[in-house]
Amino acid sequence: MYVGIDVGGTNVKIASFTDIVNPELLEFKKFDINNDYKLDIKNILHSIEKIATEDLKGVGIGVPGTLTEAKREILICPNLMDWNGKKITSDLESVLGCRVRAENDTTLASLGEAEYGIGKDQDFIFLIWGTGVGGAEIKHLNNKLYVFSFEPGHQYVKGEEELEYLVGGAGIYRRFGKSPADLTEPEWSEILPVLSVGVVNMLLIRPTKLIIFGGGIALNKPEKVDRLHAMLKDKLKMFPVPKFKISRLGEKAALFGSLTLFG
Repeated sequence: MYVGIDVGGTNVKIASFTDIVNPELLEFKKFDINNDYKLDIKNILHSIEKIATEDLKGVGIGVPGTLTEAKREILICPNLMDWNGKKITSDLESVLGCRVRAENDTTLASLGEAEYGIGKDQDFIFLIWGTGVGGAEIKHLNNKLYVFSFEPGHQYVKGEEELEYLVGGAGIYRRFGKSPADLTEPEWSEILPVLSVGVVNMLLIRPTKLIIFGGGIALNKPEKVDRLHAMLKDKLKMFPVPKFKISRLGEKAALFGSLTLFG
């Protein structure tokens, strides 16, 4: 049995799987995150204890930030500052007694979609639009799959303002005092043009034929993704506008992607 963990800026998702070849999702849990590292790890371990009913072979965890080159320590999580500098794999291994591997959450989501979702055998960019904005590019070269992570949410789009802080869920709450679910149409009309500029900038550097969207905002507001696509037709002049698709694996993409850490 394997367990996948997807740590987001708003919640934590955990799932158990039969194996990594033809994975069957056995159990799924989701709970709020506290931005209190010790408490969050305690809650994660408690959930693993509940769903890992057989011999645990490995745990893969995605975090919303960057890790050291060895992938054992968190460098920075912009939306989870109490997680910064923590030795995430060692902290889990010492209790679980099995292999624990960590990776950026968007990277895992892109790998999940590439291996088990609508991105199978395709080159694409996976774009997370949720609490924050993250990206990863999947490319096939010489019959091998490669993933290239990047941070589109931290590009500057309005003076010295970063894209994520203007259009991500956390930034939306700071700006409007409400969640994306409660925004009015005039408020969306402020957000979408800014996001379209960020996506155009991204595509000028990383052109692609397909963008697959994940993240809470994209999954819950697919009509806004459609509006974003229409805006790109007016703004992107140097390359053809790519197709937009919503992740088939939805909020479980990174959980499936965690299995690729053991392939």
